[in-house]
Order: sequence, then structure tokens, then C-alpha cells
Amino acid sequence: MKQFFLIIISGFVTFLPAQELKPLLKEQLEGTYSKQEWFVPLKRAIDGLTLEQINWKSRPENNSIANLVSHLLFWNERQLIAFKGDSLPEFNGDNDSTFRKFGATDWNSTLIKLDSVQLLWKQSLDEADLKKLNEWQQELLHMCNHMAYHTGQIVYMRKENRWWQHNSIAKLEKIPSNRFKRLH
Repeated sequence: MKQFFLIIISGFVTFLPAQELKPLLKEQLEGTYSKQEWFVPLKRAIDGLTLEQINWKSRPENNSIANLVSHLLFWNERQLIAFKGDSLPEFNGDNDSTFRKFGATDWNSTLIKLDSVQLLWKQSLDEADLKKLNEWQQELLHMCNHMAYHTGQIVYMRKENRWWQHNSIAKLEKIPSNRFKRLH
């Protein structure tokens, strides 16, 4: 008997054969962090920025690029710890505390840590069984949506400030015609 999982992505509902769940989750994680397809992934959006640019804010109450990256790193790492079944560090529940400002050294180490967390996510998904992936699918897809949302804010800030060079964007990969066969 074939096993199917109910998947809800951005309001679309589909039944997905069990063997396609892991590749779908890995694809979403990769597509929002490092693989350019339909939209700019986070790694591309934060590439080549200066210290002044990462800490720039349009108004004091708004977030900077550095704030957004620290926020994403905090939540992605926290979700990873929970996914692996490890004890979560103390957190007072103040989401505002996850939006940090950086100096040059902090920023570089944050980029390294961000890469490391994403690599650990990839490895953890590779090692996870279908039961665990099914239990975590909504959290994982939410995490990817969260990353895409804040990446969009970063790209917007870069474009508004003319820090975005269109000719430096990698060419989009051709989207396979069978890409959405699951939705039909």
C-alpha cells in the first residue's frame, strides 16, 4: 500500500507520495537559502554588502539587513535544535531580541554560522525518516516561507538604495515543465 502525505504550501493542498516528501522539503530549504530559481535566495541577497549597508535602516524603528539575518539565524538554528531532539536554550519569548546589529567581525562569523546551520539542516533532513518529516513538514515549510519573506525585504532594501546590480544576478535555471505535476 502506497503512503501519501497531505501537503499545504502557501494555500495549495496536494497529496504527495511518501518518497517525494524528503526531496520536496530539501528543495524548499535549498531554494530559499542558496539555489536561485524563481526568486532570490537569502545567500544571494546578502552577498557583497558593506558594514554600512547591513546596518542601514530607513527609520530607527525599522529593521536593517543585519537585523533580519540575525533573526533568521536565531529561528532557523532554534528549529534545527528542536528537530534534532536536543534541549532548547533559554529564550524569554521577546522576538525583538532576535534582531541584532553587527560589527564587521560579528557579521563575518554570522555568515559562516548561517552556512553551517543550513548545512546541518540539509544533513538532518537526509538522515530523518518519513515519520519525522511528516510530523515536521509544516514547521519546515513555515521556516522556508519565513526565510523567503525576510529575503524579499532585504532585496527590496537593496533595490531602494541602489545596492542591487541586476547584471550580477545569476541566470535563472530553466523551470522543468513537470515542476508542478504534483498539483494536478
